[in-house]
Amino acid sequence: MTTTATLTVTALQQCATRVLATLLGEELPAASWTVTPYIIDAPELSGQLDSYHRSLADRRTEIEAWGNALGTPPVLRRLQAPSSTHAGSLRVLAERAGVQVDVWVALTAEDLAELDTEQVPAVSGG
Repeated sequence: MTTTATLTVTALQQCATRVLATLLGEELPAASWTVTPYIIDAPELSGQLDSYHRSLADRRTEIEAWGNALGTPPVLRRLQAPSSTHAGSLRVLAERAGVQVDVWVALTAEDLAELDTEQVPAVSGG
């Protein structure tokens, strides 16, 4: 049995996947994508860039490409409970056709120490 709530979630997922299809056609760095329809009226696409096989410089170049495409610069987010392998992220947050787009790349504690010497905009995060 299909309910109105199911139809709403499905419609939100379809909207998000249409935005994703458009983004995939823009020749941007590859990401692993998740469609998150949990918040009614605000579907989200979350794209994680490869963090473990690229230098910090390469990861920054890739996230900056996403920032340029989405019209917003990456921001630095530090985790409240960091580990040595995942202490924060560089994120690009934007909206496309009513869909929240969050593209991010993980940072290690060592990456954060390097970024501390620069002026990278930061936000608090969890």
